[in-house]
Amino acid sequence: MVKTSEDNVVPINHLGKTLKSVSFDGIVNEDIVKEIQNGYYKGDRELAIEQLKKVLNKGMSKTNDIYAYYFERVANDTKMTPDKWTINEVLQSKEIIQMFYNRTLRNEKMYPDTTKVLPNFRTAIRLGGKGICRKPTQFPIKVMRELLDDYTKPGDLYYDPCCGWGMRMLVSAEKGVKYTGNDVNMDLVGKLNEFGQDINTIKDFKYAIIPQGSEIYLPHLENKVDFIFTSPPYFNLEQYGGEQLTKKLDYAEWLRNFIVPLLQNCKKYIKGDKYILINIKDITGYPIYTDTKKLGIALGLELVQERDLKQTNRTHMVTKHGDSSEKIMVFKKGNN
Repeated sequence: MVKTSEDNVVPINHLGKTLKSVSFDGIVNEDIVKEIQNGYYKGDRELAIEQLKKVLNKGMSKTNDIYAYYFERVANDTKMTPDKWTINEVLQSKEIIQMFYNRTLRNEKMYPDTTKVLPNFRTAIRLGGKGICRKPTQFPIKVMRELLDDYTKPGDLYYDPCCGWGMRMLVSAEKGVKYTGNDVNMDLVGKLNEFGQDINTIKDFKYAIIPQGSEIYLPHLENKVDFIFTSPPYFNLEQYGGEQLTKKLDYAEWLRNFIVPLLQNCKKYIKGDKYILINIKDITGYPIYTDTKKLGIALGLELVQERDLKQTNRTHMVTKHGDSSEKIMVFKKGNN
């Protein structure tokens, strides 16, 4: 077991930021670091395709191989605002890798098998990454199935203003719903298109990934969309790889230049009797859910329901008051 006293702590400097931890004393095991760096990403296309078949044809819910092959590397360019680095940035630092590995040696109860180097390393990030790095969350596949069952039928067009890591797109294919989504992360756009192409080897699926922000109006969608649902980026919480509008704006500007045009466009796209759903949450310092709801109503949308978001465990959404609950606001077009 590794034991390091406060006196033996060696600061880690990486990409202009500094970390001090009692789990790092300056000694790096090059073999362990290399094992973690070389083994962290093991996405397997054959496994991903087999899992896709099970989801699309049998209604299975496991998506770990799908995520690992198509989206994990891109998703790990995401940084939560309280954290110093992304996971991909951490994987560039031998010292931070060693620090996380040392943590697995300091807790025999949590990590009884020290030979499981990579699984233990992943667990150490998951349990103790706050302030250092964390992986982004995926939207729950079961919830997405419920929403499409409640609001769509096969052949409908679903518009997703912010694509995310492919789960909403996947369930659309499973349900026979056409999918159009926006995203500004060009690396993610490439993986989503690869994902869609592979889905089409299993099941006919009409989709379009539009490589621009959802605040930009798309005239070909006006009065054409049967269902809209998204979980947009949370201001000042998630910083994604690629160009990101929220990096350049303060909160008031973000509402005015992103949320307002997004809602305005959704109102133009949706058919008269159909629904617009938004999943977002008030977080410490930013009443995002409250303000988005007010803006939607002010723009003439009719709030018809607020649904609880079940089956989710998105720890970085917890506020300082310990509230991890989330809701989905359900709008209709309204008469204005």
